[in-house]
Amino acid sequence: MVQRIVIMGSPGTGKSTLAYRIAQHTGLPLYHMDALFWEGNQTTSEEALRTRLSHVISKDTWIIDGNYKDTLEMRIQRADLVIWLRAPKWKCILRVIYRFVTDKFREKGPGANPDILEPSFIKHIWDFPNKSIPVMYDIHEKYKNHCRWMIV
Repeated sequence: MVQRIVIMGSPGTGKSTLAYRIAQHTGLPLYHMDALFWEGNQTTSEEALRTRLSHVISKDTWIIDGNYKDTLEMRIQRADLVIWLRAPKWKCILRVIYRFVTDKFREKGPGANPDILEPSFIKHIWDFPNKSIPVMYDIHEKYKNHCRWMIV
């Protein structure tokens, strides 16, 4: 049985939703990269993020959702399964806007992103296919025989 799962993809592809559903179904503990990276409305240092992530990936079972390219290889090296979610950038942007609006009316969990939808974040999603996907393909090529991959 799969014990360690990485879920990656552009913001707005449904990583957290899928991770939550898998966690409910399997009982595996769920960790969000955003929760490891954000403290209130402040980001942590790279060193603090790596320390927190090292603690999580040293465990026998987990689901970790999120990108954070600088730590992606750390997670994949310990993973049994990588799920790479793909969606058109316009759909990702619409989902992020929808999430931003609906989150205004519900309580946020720990480690949630700040309450501001920055234009730079929308630009990041728009640029994701050109800037981040090539890096993810390189990582996939490097680790494709290390663990199972699902590209959806």
